[in-house]
Amino acid sequence: MINSFDELWAKMQTEFDKINQQFKQIDKRFEQIDKRFEQIDKRFEQIDKRFEQIDKRFEQMDQIIEEYHHEILDIKNNTESEFAKVYKAMEEGFSKMDQRFAKIENKLDIITNTNLAQILNKLTETKEEVAETKEELTNKLDKHIEKNEFEHKKFDYQLAEMKIKYKYKN
Repeated sequence: MINSFDELWAKMQTEFDKINQQFKQIDKRFEQIDKRFEQIDKRFEQIDKRFEQIDKRFEQMDQIIEEYHHEILDIKNNTESEFAKVYKAMEEGFSKMDQRFAKIENKLDIITNTNLAQILNKLTETKEEVAETKEELTNKLDKHIEKNEFEHKKFDYQLAEMKIKYKYKN
């Protein structure tokens, strides 16, 4: 029995050695896993630092944007009041211009109506003068035509007379 107990003990010892070897391998693996987790932790710390820097930059940007926002609001408020003043001044200027244009328009209407009446009178007078001139010219032309007809007939007579003389001379 001692033999079998020793053998059994030796087998158990061998099995325990194998289990110890496996535990050592598992320990090594856990050490590697721990190292990897440490690396991951370091990376997360670096990422956290970067995020902190990004947060700081965003905070700075928020401050700058807030400052610009206030400046823009100030400019807007000042601009609105300045614009209102300019708009009011322009409105008054346009109102004065409208009144001036109305006066000018009235004067132009009066001048136009006066000139139109004078033009119509001149046209009537000119029309009458043209009618008289036309009549005179027509009379002169008629007289000239009559004179030319008489002269033409006289010339025709003289030509005929010359033809006859020439005919009988030869």
